[in-house]
Amino acid sequence: MFQDKERDAAFLQQALKLTTEFESVQQAFNEQQEVVKQASKNLAAAQKDVQNETETEIKRKKNEISDEFNARLDERTSQIKKVKAQRGKSRAEGVKNRIQMETQSLEDANKAINQNTKEIFRQNKVPAFANSPSFYTLFVTSGIKEALIAILTVLLLLVVLPLLIYIILGKPGMLWMVLIYIVDVAVFGGLYMLITNTVKIKHKSAIDQGRKNWDRILKNRAEIRRITKGIKKDQDDSLYQLQEFDAQLLQLEQEKRSINEERLAAMAQFDSEGRARISSEIQEKNNSRLADLQDELEAANRRIEELISQTRELQLTLQKDYEPRIGKEFMSSDKLDRLLSVFRGDAEMSLVEAQEVVRSGKLPERQAHAAIAGGDDEHIPDPSEIIGGAQKGPKVQNAQKVQYAQKEQRAQIAQKAQNWAAQTGMDQADLGRQEVYEGTADISKAAAASKAADASKVAAIPKVTAVSKTTAASKAAGRDAAEYASESEYAPDGDVDGENPFGETVSDTVDASK
Repeated sequence: MFQDKERDAAFLQQALKLTTEFESVQQAFNEQQEVVKQASKNLAAAQKDVQNETETEIKRKKNEISDEFNARLDERTSQIKKVKAQRGKSRAEGVKNRIQMETQSLEDANKAINQNTKEIFRQNKVPAFANSPSFYTLFVTSGIKEALIAILTVLLLLVVLPLLIYIILGKPGMLWMVLIYIVDVAVFGGLYMLITNTVKIKHKSAIDQGRKNWDRILKNRAEIRRITKGIKKDQDDSLYQLQEFDAQLLQLEQEKRSINEERLAAMAQFDSEGRARISSEIQEKNNSRLADLQDELEAANRRIEELISQTRELQLTLQKDYEPRIGKEFMSSDKLDRLLSVFRGDAEMSLVEAQEVVRSGKLPERQAHAAIAGGDDEHIPDPSEIIGGAQKGPKVQNAQKVQYAQKEQRAQIAQKAQNWAAQTGMDQADLGRQEVYEGTADISKAAAASKAADASKVAAIPKVTAVSKTTAASKAAGRDAAEYASESEYAPDGDVDGENPFGETVSDTVDASK
């Protein structure tokens, strides 16, 4: 029985060890996943940095090449603008000279006509103001244009001006408005009639001749405007001596085209050679750092593969060797630890019973009694109560407490004897262990197998004697001694003090007076 229980305990202990290791490996796997993730991020970030550095350097170099050519192009453009300005100024001067040359005869004719009019007016004693565009428009009107100008002038003087004066005076009233209009009409109307009678009618022949001369002048002026407009619109610059400027502009434009071609060639060469060279240089500069990060990632991946292999191996072992017997529900370190604690807490409990206790979440019956008892001064139930016996008095209860402790101690000594004997390869300990547990034999028998290995300890083993009445009662009842010992209590009748081969000290002294 004890061999089976120890085997079950060892089985549970090994299952707990493997389960704890499995959970530890799973924990390490989860942590390693974060390590792989971080290593991947670090490598990707480093590669991105290298890419950005390469692109930045390529862009900087291209801008440098482009700026060099742009500076040369800007210089040529500035020279072209300067030459064009000089050419425009020279052309404008040429156009001006051409207009003056082609309209000079008309200008001279107008001057002669105007001089003739002045002479006529002087001889006829006509006022000088009569030889003016305003006089001819208002008093000797000719054509639609002059008629419109005359009408607008009348409206301005006879309508707008009185109204403006009325407003300036602060709109004093309708009477003032009428008075203002009367005064305005009287003044300008009277002046117009005076000029008409004293100049236009009195010197009619001279005024008519002056009108004809004015019409000739207007015609010549119209011709001058037509000639000027035609000259300005003429695109033929051969008359203005601009060949030198044109040659300079042609040379500068050719230089600009050459510079542009050189820039395109330089850019093409950079794209075919310079870009690869810069990329190679930057890559070579960062190779060591990238290699280290790559090695870290590969090492992290190798570690995670190892953890996966360990996880599968442990999982297969647990599923194959332990789960069928223990049950899938107990395959965790917490539940196995609880199961092992319950199983070891009661020497008489089987593995199945321990599983039921853990499932129910309750303490086993013997542990529950110990928890209720609390201390030495409180009541400890008599084992006979558990199997239906009568409750004993206080002295017997105290003796039973000692007996119960002795029972547990003997069981431990017997188990250690078995284990020690198994290590030394001797089977004689089995009999001694069983007799010690029954309380009917000398403990030295349990350790007889160990004399060859440790004679000093075997010699130190004292004799333990249990109450013969308990054993006799058990045999009389026809029950197995070992089974009865697990359910009944012992009443000691002697003292046993000493050390056994496994480092345990037995002290079975009962004071009946207590």
